[in-house]
Amino acid sequence: MVTIVKGRDAYTQAVHRPGRQRNETASSDWVPTTCRMCLVGCAVLVQVEGDKVVNVIGNPDSPKNQGRMCAKGKSGIMNHYNPNRVIKPLKRTNPEKGTGIDPKWQEISWEEAIDIISRKMRKVCQEDPRKLYLQIWGGNELCAWLGALGPAVGTPYIQTGVSPTCGKTLHSIQHIIAGGFHTEPDFAHCNYLIDCGTQMGVATREAFNRHVPECAKARERGMKLVVVDPVGNNAAAK
Repeated sequence: MVTIVKGRDAYTQAVHRPGRQRNETASSDWVPTTCRMCLVGCAVLVQVEGDKVVNVIGNPDSPKNQGRMCAKGKSGIMNHYNPNRVIKPLKRTNPEKGTGIDPKWQEISWEEAIDIISRKMRKVCQEDPRKLYLQIWGGNELCAWLGALGPAVGTPYIQTGVSPTCGKTLHSIQHIIAGGFHTEPDFAHCNYLIDCGTQMGVATREAFNRHVPECAKARERGMKLVVVDPVGNNAAAK
């Protein structure tokens, strides 16, 4: 169950923890939710004034990000209010395709979009499920459900990701071999960690809001960190 914290003490109820100074001036509503600016899905608290989102912070109750938040997550407000944001399904009405050719997109209802897609999927699955190719294009945060949808309809062909080196190869192999996408280091027990090109804490790594401090603690207890990367980045800094 999700509880929306309201009223004068909303902020203090939402983020106060023993040992931290209270802020008694807040008068907004704080809504617990999940950041979807990347595949990690950090837990956040969104500050709402009226019907407007005015701030977003990390949720200290979350074991995943422990109250931390990155700049990309903070920019989710700009993404939410982007005037060019697509918020309705679009249907191509021009069958001619090519560079410089207007696809003549037309807004349709969600009901119509679901009906069109489901009818076409049903037809393909009745003929041969292997003819169905599942692919998304966008942030990898959208790909978790594909691991269940593929076996459900009977197709082995799943494609995710946004790059030819990561999404087009690595993710597919992870789905085939491991049945999923989610892997992360075991900092609590690892004594020798080899970081091959992930630039942990700099440009990538799942849940780096949590992984960076966990890696630091592991190094303090003696874990050896080896970074293999052609780019000299902060992941290998002493």
